[in-house]
Amino acid sequence: MTALFLLYLVLVVRPAYLGRFYLGYMVSFIPFMLVNGLLTGSWIPEEIVWYNNAENLSVRLLTIPVEDSIYMLLLLIMNISIYEWWKKKHNANVLR
Repeated sequence: MTALFLLYLVLVVRPAYLGRFYLGYMVSFIPFMLVNGLLTGSWIPEEIVWYNNAENLSVRLLTIPVEDSIYMLLLLIMNISIYEWWKKKHNANVLR
């Protein structure tokens, strides 16, 4: 879903904010790693949240399944895209 949505944005919508989004995503990755790392047991003896490797790709960043960071990317870009679309639509209606 993430790949499809990014392809749609890049090839069809071509938003001007995409470069700034990637920068914001990288900055938000720091608190994501801290909180999710804590929950999955990076700095504590026993994890609070446990992911079954049979249910994911078994690829991890520290103790965090890589799917979590891809899912975070999708959630953020969808919210920002909807917000930008709404803002553009709202501003167009005000100018009429």
